[in-house]
Amino acid sequence: RAEEISKESGRRVVPVRCDVCNSEDQDNLVKVAMESFGRIDILVNDAGVVLSNDQLIVDTDEDEFDRVVDTDFKAVFFLCKRVAKIMIQQEQGNIINLASVVARVASTRMAAYAAAKAAVVQMTRCMAFEWSRFNIRANCICPGYIDTNMTQSTLNKEKAYEAITRPIPHNRKVGDPMDIAAAALFLACDCSDMVNGFPLYADGARSIW
Repeated sequence: RAEEISKESGRRVVPVRCDVCNSEDQDNLVKVAMESFGRIDILVNDAGVVLSNDQLIVDTDEDEFDRVVDTDFKAVFFLCKRVAKIMIQQEQGNIINLASVVARVASTRMAAYAAAKAAVVQMTRCMAFEWSRFNIRANCICPGYIDTNMTQSTLNKEKAYEAITRPIPHNRKVGDPMDIAAAALFLACDCSDMVNGFPLYADGARSIW
């Protein structure tokens, strides 16, 4: 896949296997990036998991809770910390974290995930506040339901799909991964230079309810 991206883009791509919940893997990721390119201009935190069986709060055990929060919040915090140290030295950088529409809109069977994503939104604001003096921007994207492998089992259920799309004013449809890629591209480029500490909702207006 990295070879395909490199061929299509004409850019050098260096793939790194990384468990974002593992501190040593995070250190290695940053090390390889610096050895390969000499600097880090943009960090996108896109790794995420949901509850394995869409548990209700009363059915969610501690191990499952920790798995979600460790991946969706704690790992984001500490990778941002590692990369920010480099960006501060550079006096330039751009951090983009992936949150979710459920950071704002309540949803059943998603409490641990929603809480972690809400934490990402507020954490991103704090990062923007602390690091803006070093010319570092930090924003987050809050996707609605996106048609991916992670959501297929839910979206393939007719009643679930209807319940999900009913509150979406814009065409009552779920999003495509390219919708989120476009949002990330906007936040990564200079045209969004005045955007900092902002949660960008790419959700077809679901969050306006």
